[in-house]
Formats: sequence, structure tokens, C-alpha cells
Amino acid sequence: MTERGASALDRDRDRLVIGPSAMRWEGCDLVISVQEWGFPLPRRLVGEIRVTPQVWGGQAFVLNEQGQHLWHPVSPLASVRLDFERPDLSWRGTGYLDHNRGDRPIAEGFEDWNWQRAAHENGALVAYSGTRRDGRNFGFCVDFGRDGVEMEQVLPPAQMLPRTLWRVPRIAHGEAGTKLLKTLEDTPFYSRSIIEMAHIGRRLEAVQESLSLTRLTRPIVQAMLPFRMPRRG
Repeated sequence: MTERGASALDRDRDRLVIGPSAMRWEGCDLVISVQEWGFPLPRRLVGEIRVTPQVWGGQAFVLNEQGQHLWHPVSPLASVRLDFERPDLSWRGTGYLDHNRGDRPIAEGFEDWNWQRAAHENGALVAYSGTRRDGRNFGFCVDFGRDGVEMEQVLPPAQMLPRTLWRVPRIAHGEAGTKLLKTLEDTPFYSRSIIEMAHIGRRLEAVQESLSLTRLTRPIVQAMLPFRMPRRG
């Protein structure tokens, strides 16, 4: 999470280098090499993460009417292998790969958004909702099948989750009974959580995130960012 200048960036079709860390495609695997320092405690972070897509997302979704912001679920369902030397850590499990891109800073386009993704036996379900800067809401839900079929569904009802310690609002989508299980990350403008999502008679464990871009742009939050994300030239 270190912010770096343009001189630290190098990229081509299959590779992205940012400072001493990099990611590259090896066939269908995305390999992420980490060479960083922890912050604020200065400890080494050295290791590799290998992401192997099991389901490929076929399209990018436009998040605003002007087409300035797009979301692309590259792989809604993937296997993940993590092997770190420092600290000595290994992990195997399932994961997810996506990216957002746009012609404008996201804070100019949105006030907030909420996102969640749940793996299930036939693929993965993603719900995405938020408020644009003009005050209008957006939202959609997509079921990504292992067979490559993407089916848009009606966005499940919004369910208010408990606010974080930083008082960031959290909204999940699901039927009655959807609930918070665990908070993974809690910051002045962003949270990531594990929830139990009730959906069409099923109970699915999902990763959920809430982002307040109104909070992000406040001067006090901008002044705090370097203490969490050190900046280097």
C-alpha cells in the first residue's frame, strides 16, 4: 500500500511493476511478487501470491451514464496460493480478481458504494450498489456461472449492517437474516467485512466492502493517509 511516483512504474501487455513489487501473467495465472516494508512497524514483506482464475468475467460494467467509470470482474472465482518468506506464512483458498478504471477520479463520480461477492457451488454472486455525485443511486447483481454464463438478477434488498468503529455506514444486499460475521478492515473511509448473505433460500458467506468517497476527500482524512500509506518518489 505504498504510494509511488511515475518513475517507479513500468508496464507492458503482461507485466506491471511498481517499485520493487510486480505482477505478471504466466499463462492463465496472475503471479504477484511482493517486496515491501511493513508500516508503521518496519518489517519486511517478501513473498508471492498466485491467482488462478476458475471463472472468467466477459464484460466490463459501466457505473455512470457518462461512461467515465467502469468495473471489470476479471475472475469472479479463482484459486489463490500465497507463500511468504517474511513473515513465514502460507495460505490456500479461493479468491476474486477485478479492477476499476475511469477517466476521472472516483471521488468526482461517486459519494459512496457497497460491494459484496459470495462463492457458491455453481460460481459466484456479486452485488454492487452506490450513490453517484448527482445524488442518483445505481445497483446491480450478477451471477457468474462456472460455465461462463453471466446472469443479471434483481438486486436483493439493502440491509443495514452495524457501523464500523470509525462510524462508516455499511450496506449489504440480501434477504432478511443477512448479517455481519466479522470486520476485516476498518478505516475512516473504508471497511471490509465477512457477512452471511441470505439469498433465495440459501445462506452464503460473502466478502463485503463499503467505501465513503465523501469521507475520503475530507482534509483531515487526506492528512491521515500518509501514516497508513507511505509515499515515495
